Amino acid sequence: MKISLKYLILVCLCTSVWAQKAQKKRGDFILGEGKFYAQSDDSLSFIKSGLINNAFKDIITKKLTLAGMDSELFWNKFNEKFEESFNLVKERLEEKYHVDDPKQTTKQKLSFNNKMRQKRILMSKKFGNLSKVITSYSVVKISRSSEYPNTRYIKLNGKVSRKALNRIYFKYVGGEHGGKYSNIYFSTHFNVGVDGWNDLGVKNQGDFISTLEDSWNNWLITKLTGVVDQVVKADTEIIKSLQHDLRSGQILPSASGEMLAEMSVTNGLWLKFALDIKKIEENIVLKSKTFEFSGSVIVLDVATSEVVLSTMIPPRVITYKFFERSDLSSQIASFVYRMPLAPLKRIKKSLMAIPSGMKKRRLSLYEYKSMAEAYGLMNLLSNMGGRYRLKTSVKSIAVDKVIIEVNFIGDDSNLKSLLSRLKGKTYKGKFSYFVPNESEPYKIIATRSEETTEQ
Repeated sequence: MKISLKYLILVCLCTSVWAQKAQKKRGDFILGEGKFYAQSDDSLSFIKSGLINNAFKDIITKKLTLAGMDSELFWNKFNEKFEESFNLVKERLEEKYHVDDPKQTTKQKLSFNNKMRQKRILMSKKFGNLSKVITSYSVVKISRSSEYPNTRYIKLNGKVSRKALNRIYFKYVGGEHGGKYSNIYFSTHFNVGVDGWNDLGVKNQGDFISTLEDSWNNWLITKLTGVVDQVVKADTEIIKSLQHDLRSGQILPSASGEMLAEMSVTNGLWLKFALDIKKIEENIVLKSKTFEFSGSVIVLDVATSEVVLSTMIPPRVITYKFFERSDLSSQIASFVYRMPLAPLKRIKKSLMAIPSGMKKRRLSLYEYKSMAEAYGLMNLLSNMGGRYRLKTSVKSIAVDKVIIEVNFIGDDSNLKSLLSRLKGKTYKGKFSYFVPNESEPYKIIATRSEETTEQ
């Protein structure tokens, strides 16, 4: 039977596509290795579950490293939380087996140690829901040591959910607030035109807005429990403070030469709801008015100036029939209250998805001759601090120093360690930096190479 050239080409193309897909699928998996020290009375299922759990941890470590995250910091935080939880189990076991009793027998001590080991291994498997990070896996090999038969080994291929990994990483590395924000401040802005409030049938503008804000405040409290400590209606003074906090690159020295005070609303969010109402037409005979409603909802992270949620509320044209002014204002208030609720329903999910606990510190760069040294330092820090999601920005420029703001995730010790490693590093072979005094870890000196200085 003759096979056409066209058919052969088609088969080759299909085979190539299949091979590429298979290779891509294999590339999504990471090889994990685990070790488990078994005891004579351990069941096979107990041993296997311990091996798989340890291999999962190895895969998570490798994936964190590949993603530029700090696996060591994550496991330190994770293990701290585990030990805190396990201590409660340990205390109950100590009471049950009378550990403090001087008359405790050797058999009782052995039973206590065995039981505590089993509890620790079982709790380690469930704690933190690490298994949810691995969406699928296949065991490659299970073996035991020829020299030490109780030592078992496993190799398996596992696929990682990046979304689940991010969630669990920032849950434990999220900083001192444990993944929660201290406050969410919300403010409103109404644009209704010159004669707008009268057109809306509103007699008292302040009462109208206050009633709506109270209703939104209660709604936010109900929906954001567990994500923020408290919901705060932003008055004029708070709004000024928030605007000061978010002002990028404009924080200048005061007349005395000192920097302006640190921000007063750290680890907070600012929810801004803007509403536009425009009258389209009015029919006096039918006692009806037609309005166009539109708006926007924006949520900003005060610590990082990043937009957490931003959405436009599409225009909506509605005609209202009324007999009394109060009827019109009540109908409009009811609709206006519902306007931001749809986008706000996504706010909790958005907040849980972003890294919380960002810290902000300021560095002082001295002995610089141009802004090139400042930008060189910022580039070096960004490259070195990827695992801490480190970001930099210039906050002020003076004759003797440049103030650089650093946003990062982790502990101050991580940033100090990173700064100490600047010594010996250069940016494009031109600029180098060092911390001259350990007692002032955020004070940095810039130097230029002789060749650059001569030029």
